[in-house]
Amino acid sequence: MTETHVVGCTGKSRFTRFGQAEHAARRRNRKDGGSHLEAYHCRHCHGFHIGEARDYRPRRRKPKEPA
Repeated sequence: MTETHVVGCTGKSRFTRFGQAEHAARRRNRKDGGSHLEAYHCRHCHGFHIGEARDYRPRRRKPKEPA
């Protein structure tokens, strides 16, 4: 297990199939009401996880350039 894998996957449930993760995300969205979770492929462990949908993530602001 690489350092990146440990950091990227810590505390997350790992699914072997996208359909399993997608089902878990839909079930949790229904249960929580306001959640916006979706399944995604993990580039670290090559499994699937659920996380906040990209459309609902706060946008990062670009740092202001010095004048």
